[in-house]
Parts: sequence; C-alpha cells; structure tokens
Amino acid sequence: LYLVTAGTEPRIAGTNPPSLILNADWLNRFKTEEQRFILGKWLEHLRLRHWTVFNNPLQQVFRAAMLFAWLIVPEIKIPGLGPDDMEREAKPIKRAVPRKVRAQLEAKAKVLAQEGLPKDPEAWKKGVGLTGNHAGLLLANDLPASLSALMRMDSRLKQVILSELQDRIPILEQSEEAMDLVRFFASEAYFTLRKRAGFSLLSA
Repeated sequence: LYLVTAGTEPRIAGTNPPSLILNADWLNRFKTEEQRFILGKWLEHLRLRHWTVFNNPLQQVFRAAMLFAWLIVPEIKIPGLGPDDMEREAKPIKRAVPRKVRAQLEAKAKVLAQEGLPKDPEAWKKGVGLTGNHAGLLLANDLPASLSALMRMDSRLKQVILSELQDRIPILEQSEEAMDLVRFFASEAYFTLRKRAGFSLLSA
C-alpha cells in the first residue's frame, strides 16, 4: 500500500507483488463508512491481481491467459498462432510464473482451455469491476454509504447527495453499478457472505 500526494482515485500498480496506490487527501474527502467501501473495493482488486485487466488492453490479457493455458494443456489451439508462435510468445510467461503459482492455477487453466475465452470481453471486464463493488459493500456493511461513495466517484452524479433525496430510485437508475449493488444487497449470496464474515442480520 502506497500513499501519494498526486492523483485521485485508487489504482493498482503491476509491481511484484502488486501495490495499491492511494491519495490520502482524496480519500479523506469521503466519510468513514464510504472509505470502507472504497478500500474494500480496491483491496479485492489487489487480492485478485486485477491490475492486469485495468492496465492492459483486454486482447493482450486474453492472449496471455490462453498462452498460459497452453503451457498446461498443449493440445489447445489459439486462433492466429501457430506452434512456433505459441512457443515463442509463451516463453516469457513461463519464466514469469513461478512453478508454485503455476501449480495453483493448473485447474483454472484447464477450465479455460475447455470453455474458452468470454464471448463479450467488455461485459467480462465490467463484471470484474462489479466484483470489487460487492467486496466494498461487504466490508462497509452499509448500503447507503456504499451507494453514496459510488455516486461521488461517478463524474455524472458526484454532486448528488443521496441522503437529501426523498426518492433515490430515479438517480440510482442512472448508474448501472448502483443498481447492481442494490440487487446484490438483496441477494442470497450477499447474506451468505455476510454470515461467513460474522455480521449479524441486525447490523445491516
């Protein structure tokens, strides 16, 4: 975790291990409950090493993923690449991934080889972002504060003060992320995760 004096929203840097970079002055503009949402969101991205998704073109990310899968399952074919091309392009990936990590990812690589890449890369990337929001809500344990943080990070809606609105739905409907968070809050998955985290129903 690095605190800096420049920049605005948090970001993940592709260091080894990956780092979360935060502007403390920017973060302190948010209330404590909103900060919990923001930190939970970005710590989840850090934990899952999403920096590769956020910092690189998706096509390159998917190509590297398939090349890694090829190292585990040599029978798979990668469109546009012949055997010599795959051998050449996979070499730096093979050197960069420790054997221990490769063993941990072997099962996932086999699934990727069997199922292939997502049909809609942009929708998949959007899902990565929503996963972070879900983690942020779990850590914040506060839906209004989480929605408020989302609004304040949306350039279109950052002037909105949700607590002052009698009817929040028309504003929330302008944000796909906000509506997804509301749906997640009402889902069985959310309550199951809350229980595993040790939260009681009355603490919501």
